[in-house]
Amino acid sequence: MVFVVAVVYLAIAWLWKRAFIWGESVGPYWLFVAMDWTVLPLTLVSLLGFFTAAAVWLVRLVRRESSAHAAALPSGLLLLASLGFLGACLPTLLSPMTPLDSLTVRGRVYYLSGITALMDNNYALFECDGVGWMCQEVYRSGDYSPAEPMQAELAYDEATNTLSIEVGEHGTIHRYRP
Repeated sequence: MVFVVAVVYLAIAWLWKRAFIWGESVGPYWLFVAMDWTVLPLTLVSLLGFFTAAAVWLVRLVRRESSAHAAALPSGLLLLASLGFLGACLPTLLSPMTPLDSLTVRGRVYYLSGITALMDNNYALFECDGVGWMCQEVYRSGDYSPAEPMQAELAYDEATNTLSIEVGEHGTIHRYRP
């Protein structure tokens, strides 16, 4: 079971999330945020399980118990699972998503997220269905220095029907007309 979850995490992290944060595909915004928060603990837990199962296997092997060979399978699967989670960690470490703000306007949900892309920070605006489940990136900022704190907010002007991204001392960096 853990092995299957690791393979799913690996596939989603390398294929779907990468396309999502670069605006190439629609997807569930909160799934990707939750993956960023959970992939590292899952990697650590599965590695701990691997070392525990390997220790049990080694003890059985030293004692020359007949069940030593049967204990190798769980250890091997846990090793593969931890390697899968470790592989899924790489996109998270390279481009983590940080939720900054959200706003509902005329039945649509908008999420503002900070995305750290290697050495720079980007701000991304995602437009979602009314529930906030399926989202599409509609704007991605240029690079900002990582020394700057990722503090930004969304503001809606009903008179002009525009959604603005306001970033600290930079002011309004983008206006989007839903």
